[in-house]
Amino acid sequence: MSVAGPDGVIGPRDPLFSLAVTKVVGPFLVPIATGVTGQAIIVIGTQGVTTVKLLLIKSDQAISISYNGGTAIPLTANGFHLFGGTSLTAVAITNASGVTAQVEYFIGGE
Repeated sequence: MSVAGPDGVIGPRDPLFSLAVTKVVGPFLVPIATGVTGQAIIVIGTQGVTTVKLLLIKSDQAISISYNGGTAIPLTANGFHLFGGTSLTAVAITNASGVTAQVEYFIGGE
């Protein structure tokens, strides 16, 4: 896949930066203990990112994630969620898998 930018065709990683993000942070690896409900991703609002435009999140265990306070969306073990061109201000993780989940995420925003 290639994308046309102001300087012509750009490479495969550059589409991340075509989303008009001003800050890219991660990846972060965070253990989420079993039984935790609504664990916020603390990088939002603390690392210079208040609105997430790009999010890649994955987990080694089945968890559920709510975005902007909405209904939780299940994430299967070793699966991922990928959002681009979005506007997230809150992400919360719930782990009812029975074991600690290793959650990794990467965000870009402003």
